[in-house]
Amino acid sequence: MNSSSPNSKSNKPVDKNSKDKNKPGNKSPNLLTKANFIAQGKYYLDQYLQIMSRNFKLLGRENQELLIKRICQTLTLGLTSLALVFAYSFIPEIIRIFLVPVAGLLAWWLGSNLVTSVMLDRLQNYLDKEN
Repeated sequence: MNSSSPNSKSNKPVDKNSKDKNKPGNKSPNLLTKANFIAQGKYYLDQYLQIMSRNFKLLGRENQELLIKRICQTLTLGLTSLALVFAYSFIPEIIRIFLVPVAGLLAWWLGSNLVTSVMLDRLQNYLDKEN
């Protein structure tokens, strides 16, 4: 029989510990438990937030305001789209034709003007003091 066939047995010594690693009752330190998984998630979230905070502080005042404006536009458009998806089937077809573009434009305007101004006021302490 050819030694390279899949049915042939190899003469390599078998590591006793390698068999035990795959047993369900094995308490390996690399095993992801719920508490370990949550702790790792918190650690990675903290690292991500530190990176985002550091990069935000490196931006100039104008770019910080632009970033906040884009985030506000994205959130208002997303929330409006979500609301339209839930209510779309209940709205008569002729109203849908006009409602979707009007709601999109209104959400963009609200995000650009109203929500952005509120968020800039709330985040004033964190913005660059350049201006």
